[in-house]
Amino acid sequence: TSRDSNFYISLDQKLKKDIADSNFAPNMPGTENFGPFGALNFQYREMGAINSLDLFGLDELLLFAFYWANKNNYKNVSDIGANIGIYSLYSAVVKGNTVYAFEPHASSYKNLLDSINLNHLTRCHAYSIAISDKVDLSTINVKNMHEGVADNKVGEQGEYYHGCTQMPLNFLVERKILPQPDYIKIDVDGFENKVIEGSMQVFRNCKGLLVEIEHKHIN
Repeated sequence: TSRDSNFYISLDQKLKKDIADSNFAPNMPGTENFGPFGALNFQYREMGAINSLDLFGLDELLLFAFYWANKNNYKNVSDIGANIGIYSLYSAVVKGNTVYAFEPHASSYKNLLDSINLNHLTRCHAYSIAISDKVDLSTINVKNMHEGVADNKVGEQGEYYHGCTQMPLNFLVERKILPQPDYIKIDVDGFENKVIEGSMQVFRNCKGLLVEIEHKHIN
């Protein structure tokens, strides 16, 4: 069904209400029993123009359902552009999965680490690295220092920026620094072309690949 259909809209609205009434909401414990995934601890956070509840949209839950349905197919997962960690958490709580999460934005990375520690995920490993097409000590231009903020630009400087290490996925896997991933999720704010250029050999050997692209970044 399309995102414009009455069915999709009504289901999405019901989901948003359920999430707003859950333990993920402000001033709540943050731990919620999330169906087959079990108990998840995901603390409420303001993220600039949005908040952490916005990460539980219908599109996201369809993706989580996909993770669960394919839990026996993917053992090594790479989350490129992990943000504050919701996809990494869902991947890591599936028994047997090992997740390598990459997030270069300092505030988002800190919250990614918090989420991993709160959920005691010993098989989820986070790195403050921008997956790119080259090895470089660079910068990342950030909109602000709110955790979870989008539209950060690797390799640029602006009013707010900090240091950033860039590495190609091919480089990490070829040198056996990182195991060959079975599944890769990419969400990198318009930096997709650089990630893809530095990852093509790894893509050829993985079982599943998801690239999230906003309409404004298609061209």
